[in-house]
Amino acid sequence: MDITNRNRRLREFNLWFAYKYGLRPFSTNILGVQKIIEQTLHIQALIKTHKPVCYWCRKAILTTDITVDTDEVTLHHIDENRDHNTVDNLDICHKTCHQHMHKTSQMNTIPTAVLWSLAHGKFESFNANVSTEIPGIGRG
Repeated sequence: MDITNRNRRLREFNLWFAYKYGLRPFSTNILGVQKIIEQTLHIQALIKTHKPVCYWCRKAILTTDITVDTDEVTLHHIDENRDHNTVDNLDICHKTCHQHMHKTSQMNTIPTAVLWSLAHGKFESFNANVSTEIPGIGRG
């Protein structure tokens, strides 16, 4: 396990939860593997509390989807612009759903947001700070 990349990825999930649900970002002074363990446990607690659903399939994200050494979810850029890291443009998605969505999008030359709206209707964000940029996510 690459500790640096794992910490970065977990930090991105923690920031997403914090900004999406109006929470204080998780922080710890502990380093190394113990930091990864604490971040993972914190994210799993957030999943239990906030019960996020996959952007694509609309099924629940489970605590087992994020573990100490791997995760089965990713943050999807709704408009497909990886530099656009606002709260309303990022949503959690199962990795398999994410891959399927992008393959379907490419095959049909339809943006993923259009595919989603065809399947689920108009996207409604519930967060008051939807245009807030989340610092430290992806390339942003």
